[in-house]
Amino acid sequence: MGKAIKKAGILLLIFLIAAAAYFFWPMRGGSEENMTYAARQDAVLPVVYPRMGEREMAPLLGRREELAATAGRGSLLVLPDDRKLPVRIAYAGEISGLRYEIRSMDGENLIERTELSGWAAGEEEINVTLPIQNLLEDGTEYRLGLCAELSDGSAAWYYARIKKGDRARADEMISLAAEFSRKTLNYEEAQDLTMYMETSPEADNSTFGNVTLKCSFSQITWGNLDVERVGEPSVTLKEIYGNMCIVQVDSLLRRQTESREELYSVTETFTMKWSSQRIYMMDYQRKADELFTGSSSLFSGKRITLGISSGSRVSAEKSPSGRYTAFTAGGELWCYDSTDNVNTRIFSYGNAAEDDPRKSGKNHEIKILTVQDDGQLDFLVHGYMSLGRHEGFTGAALYHYDAESGEAVEQLFFPASESAEMLAEDVETLAHKGANGFFYFYMDGTVYGVDLVSHEYVAVASGLTEDSFAVSADQSRIAWQEGGTLYDARALSVMDLNTGERTQIGGGSSICRILGFVGSDCIYGTGEPGNYIMSNGRIMGLFLNSLDILDRNMETAMHYEKAGSYIRNARADESRIHIQLTREPELGFYAPVTEDTLVCNSDTASGAESLVGWYASTDKERVYFIQLSSDVPAGKAFAGREADIMASERTDVLRLPAGNADVHDRFYAYAQGGFLGSYEKFSAAAAAAYERMGFVAGEDGRILWSRGDKSSAHTIRNGAAAAERLLRTAEANAGKWYLEDGSLLLEADGCTLDQILYFVDMDIPVLAYTGEGRSVVLTAYDQSHVTFYDPISGNTERMETSQADAYFSGLGNDYVCRIPAE
Repeated sequence: MGKAIKKAGILLLIFLIAAAAYFFWPMRGGSEENMTYAARQDAVLPVVYPRMGEREMAPLLGRREELAATAGRGSLLVLPDDRKLPVRIAYAGEISGLRYEIRSMDGENLIERTELSGWAAGEEEINVTLPIQNLLEDGTEYRLGLCAELSDGSAAWYYARIKKGDRARADEMISLAAEFSRKTLNYEEAQDLTMYMETSPEADNSTFGNVTLKCSFSQITWGNLDVERVGEPSVTLKEIYGNMCIVQVDSLLRRQTESREELYSVTETFTMKWSSQRIYMMDYQRKADELFTGSSSLFSGKRITLGISSGSRVSAEKSPSGRYTAFTAGGELWCYDSTDNVNTRIFSYGNAAEDDPRKSGKNHEIKILTVQDDGQLDFLVHGYMSLGRHEGFTGAALYHYDAESGEAVEQLFFPASESAEMLAEDVETLAHKGANGFFYFYMDGTVYGVDLVSHEYVAVASGLTEDSFAVSADQSRIAWQEGGTLYDARALSVMDLNTGERTQIGGGSSICRILGFVGSDCIYGTGEPGNYIMSNGRIMGLFLNSLDILDRNMETAMHYEKAGSYIRNARADESRIHIQLTREPELGFYAPVTEDTLVCNSDTASGAESLVGWYASTDKERVYFIQLSSDVPAGKAFAGREADIMASERTDVLRLPAGNADVHDRFYAYAQGGFLGSYEKFSAAAAAAYERMGFVAGEDGRILWSRGDKSSAHTIRNGAAAAERLLRTAEANAGKWYLEDGSLLLEADGCTLDQILYFVDMDIPVLAYTGEGRSVVLTAYDQSHVTFYDPISGNTERMETSQADAYFSGLGNDYVCRIPAE
């Protein structure tokens, strides 16, 4: 391969070396012979129900640690003019003390801390009012933490964001969401909803699992399904920013058929925009999931019928022979034995039919890791732990299930210092049980390996970013850069997580860049030191001389190099690698490029068989099912079982080090009341949120960008003067993130013109680079034109929006703006 390749041996050697190093942490011990087990405990923490006016809002669940970050954005409460916040506390019999504190969203500034009185201890239900002091600024969000001290000396924390402002506007939009949801269940009343609909012939009207405003009126009103609401819906105010509001309504619906009762868990999210004339419905998303009961009638032929589903919480894996099929549905894990015709519910925190919100099954996810022919199964439960010894913690628990004993035993647990949504993103990146007996997972910029025999763990690689680290499609291989910054690394490591074997590539004078995986084959490039892709004093990338693909045996499957050309960018997409080439690297970011595509062998791409399918039903439309390898036995009686959830008395708790301080701040995309993902590049976060009328927040939770909250026209006053100030700031601080005054110099390269004009609407001028040493500053726009200031000529010019979009796009959409500190 022309590269220095060193075999570093199996992971056992890493552990022997690491035993003497600072990053090796032993954990609680105990022998297998003396191990004892206990059944999982029921929920014990109280539940808090805040009120907004006459409406009781969605419940807040208790958290065992005083760590607001684990609550994520959570819910928002808008305070009335007198700032009094009434709450009802259920399951409150063990509460011995109550207090609350209010902090800034970053947690740095304590605004208020107050002990609550006037309530009686020992009552199963407590009603109390928080007398919030007049210390809050209008329109500013704060973090409220209510602490319940319990009789055993422990405490539970309940977090929400609070805001003082236009309560009447919030109430109006919450009421609209609740009424909209109710009227979809009544065909006649639903006629009132047509003013909000945007019916499109291209909308998907084939499923009740996912419904939007673009769907037909019949689809919005549940077609021929005769459904009715069970109990009262749960309403959550998710966001209010500018004129935008996001409300979530959760409800349980029932449908009675001739043979059985069907229950549906339904979540509706409403994105609304307020105006003095009316409220506009910017986006509506309804997800419906039928509750899987495990009834024998759902097993026939080669299918397990799940019913109507949004598809978001359904997954399946089978053992090599196909005897055992494990699958998740609605936050529960099941396993079907096709030989004995036995279906077992292995893990559950309850489901949406439960009256107790601690047992709703909505606050965690399950990832199936391995399924074996002897009925052994490994799985990871991650998110908010609502039952058992870890109740109140956000984290992940590794379980091992044995079909013969019928027990699912917790092996280890690691609490997280991040929200359940961000933990899920980390688990999706990497959570793999290797054939070598190690469990590997990614969290907060570090890959950890845990020996499942000794229960000791090691940081395999740290300081990782999405551009310096890659994982294969089946999560059995990882690769990361070593020995330098992103564009200066002299080596990279590739590790097989099934064998623990690690190979180092490079180590010489060339720069190594990890480019990703095609299936399980690793793609990397090499370039010369300092051959950066530059734009106006900023490093935007590295020109590469060649590209190589390494197979699982670390042999070169392909080498790509073109004489006289440099690789500017390479992107893997299933079995193809898309390459951008230039012959003029001296032009840096503005060098003209040509495209090339490499087609890899078909066996390099991920070919995992999907076990989740669907068929069209006349009344229920799209019905999901799990595909089996063989027919359900016709002559053998069906049996349904429940696994015993056990916790070892010596279950190890991994207390991981604090987050990676070497990693830049990230940007967080949200839409439709949920978390979409975190990104190193602002443009990637904006792109993720754009199609769903979402927004982007910074590390401190502050909303930096929103699609829906943009006016149709805006002009920055004294635009030329503002443009000159931005030009001086950008020139003096090229490459910096935060300035001395706390403002953010935002690198927004890759954004579209429409996305970037949000900042102009916020009175923030935007610098658009048009070449090396050349730029203009966007200062105004309307429905048909964009206005910008040219610092060379000193003139202000207008350009048609479509023309400007094509112009800036052709120059790489390279934008910078300065977002002032709050």
